[in-house]
Amino acid sequence: MSRTTADVLVERLIDWGVGVVFGLPGDGINGIIQALRTRQDRISFLSALEAMLLADGPALCEAIVDPFEPPMPARVTAKQALHMAEALAKGQPNRRRIALTLFRDKVHDFKGR
Repeated sequence: MSRTTADVLVERLIDWGVGVVFGLPGDGINGIIQALRTRQDRISFLSALEAMLLADGPALCEAIVDPFEPPMPARVTAKQALHMAEALAKGQPNRRRIALTLFRDKVHDFKGR
């Protein structure tokens, strides 16, 4: 199996003595999550939301999202896709950028990322 950029990144974190990585899993970092999973004996991944819920006292979890990434579930039904297309067609201000992001994501999925 070939070595990926995510493998190099996680190995470097281990070399630097990082023991736990906090984050929010999602399409953009699936490769990093997989690299962390294959090395779970040396480095841990903890969902930021999970860490917040496990806190003994008050906790704050800040999430920053890409405004051009449409809020769609991992598996989209035909009805959901139709509603999304209708919303874009009705004048969503960033419709070109959102459509480009959707197209790019599908190309990546097709290529196997």
